[in-house]
Amino acid sequence: MRVIGAVEASDDEIRSLADLAQQYLEGKVSEAQLAARRRSPPSGDKRLCGPQCLLILCHLHGLDASTKELARLAGTDETGTTMYGLVQAAQSKGLKLRGHSTTYDDLRSRGVPAIVHMQEAHFIVVVRALDNRAVVIDPPLHVAVVPKGDFMSSWRGEALIPSPIADGPQ
Repeated sequence: MRVIGAVEASDDEIRSLADLAQQYLEGKVSEAQLAARRRSPPSGDKRLCGPQCLLILCHLHGLDASTKELARLAGTDETGTTMYGLVQAAQSKGLKLRGHSTTYDDLRSRGVPAIVHMQEAHFIVVVRALDNRAVVIDPPLHVAVVPKGDFMSSWRGEALIPSPIADGPQ
């Protein structure tokens, strides 16, 4: 995959972020090890953050997908991807996403990975919201453990929360 002006990341690299986050939650990887794997920030195009986040959720739910396919299904264009587009792409892969205006406590109580909409039209995955910090994946860069206050100052209060579709892909 080629993204002009950005750090290239293969789908396997994106999927490995989800695995790394799970290893952290299982106590197999430390915060220091997460920080050591951090990539340099992209210098430009961030249009694929939504499809990359959806790729992570698909991977966590055992669904086969690629960033390119998800971007096409979501209608990603030069301005990025809408939450509605991500919902449509997810549904076509067999994953039901519901958009919610929600709270940090709701994310914490649900205990499932969710795509959240941050300031500056950016998407990240909250793998787990903990009492005072959140384990997040910011593709294609890194897995991070972010203090709750820092997360809250950038989060728009919107989330796409998954639940499997019984019938599978549409």
